[in-house]
Amino acid sequence: MTERIVPAINHHAAALRDARGGVFRGRDAQHQPRKTDSMVMQRISTPAAPATRNAAMIQGAPGHASWPALDVREADETVLKRRFSAFMQGSSHLPQRPCARGLDTVRVGGTATSPCCENSARDAMMPDLRTIIVAECNAANSDAAHNASLASSWNNFGDVMTTDHVIDRLRGGAFGKAAA
Repeated sequence: MTERIVPAINHHAAALRDARGGVFRGRDAQHQPRKTDSMVMQRISTPAAPATRNAAMIQGAPGHASWPALDVREADETVLKRRFSAFMQGSSHLPQRPCARGLDTVRVGGTATSPCCENSARDAMMPDLRTIIVAECNAANSDAAHNASLASSWNNFGDVMTTDHVIDRLRGGAFGKAAA
């Protein structure tokens, strides 16, 4: 599912750069293994599974590299996050970055729609950043999971828009300050 969203993410990022917006790339990274896993993971996984997962998420591990087709530019900011939400206090340094650049809107894309992207958008909304989940820039393990997360976002805390709609509104100046 993730490979299919890369062209939309690249298109969206190019439009943000053209509008002098910020492109921030949150990346899961563990400097050390997590002390806890969810109760579901504890019930369904083998004892080796959490260690394998944690090893893959440690910065510098082969599984931590960006997808080769992702258009990452030098001016893009990479933010290492330690929890599902990049905007959760203590997870990363992302919460301060958009506001420090005068940005007031956050558009979220990535994997997985739930929990990472949905939680990041929810937490970004809490300090009054406008949040938009860009539908084609997100992916989940199934269409049902993806659509459930989009519906939850739309009904509770942010907008859900298509890539083309977001770019048209960005080019038309509908977002005011440049978006992140």
